[in-house]
Amino acid sequence: MIETLLLIAKITGAVAGVAGVVYGFYSKFLKPKVFTKVNAVISKIDKIDIIYKEVTPNGGSSLADKISNIEKNVAGTSVTNDILASRMGILKWRSDALGATTSVNDVMCTTTNRPEADFVGYNWANTILESDRERVVEAWDNSIRLKKDFVLDYHLTKSDGTIIEISALAKPVKNAAGTVIGYIGSAQIKNPDI
Repeated sequence: MIETLLLIAKITGAVAGVAGVVYGFYSKFLKPKVFTKVNAVISKIDKIDIIYKEVTPNGGSSLADKISNIEKNVAGTSVTNDILASRMGILKWRSDALGATTSVNDVMCTTTNRPEADFVGYNWANTILESDRERVVEAWDNSIRLKKDFVLDYHLTKSDGTIIEISALAKPVKNAAGTVIGYIGSAQIKNPDI
């Protein structure tokens, strides 16, 4: 996004420079009404020059620098959240906007004694206790279709057949335009001593 803004700003900056020269030359020869219109255009071009300065990184104070810092902080927050979830024993997954799992955390794998491949895509449905599976898949599909939170208690099975009762929550992740681009889910074991 920043690269596109920089390109637009560079083009408009060049136009502003040319317009300034033209303005200086023609201001002596233009009628007052035309001169006023040209002056209004030059004023708009000056505003574009201000925008150009904001989208050009300058070491800290431009809008481009601030956006870059926010992107770095968001990435750092995501890593911090993953580490905290792992240390707290929280099962965590990510999915795309269509509901296909893209990744699970190490807690999900160690708790169920299953590899990540058992969860990726739509394989996760096979890890649900058979008597819960239809209910869970239907609830998940409804959440995806309606772009809403997924909240449900159900049972997972470990690779050895042991049953784990969990309480799950997944929330939609939206981009700047408000479009759902995926889901982040987490679950806690309801009866960890069993």
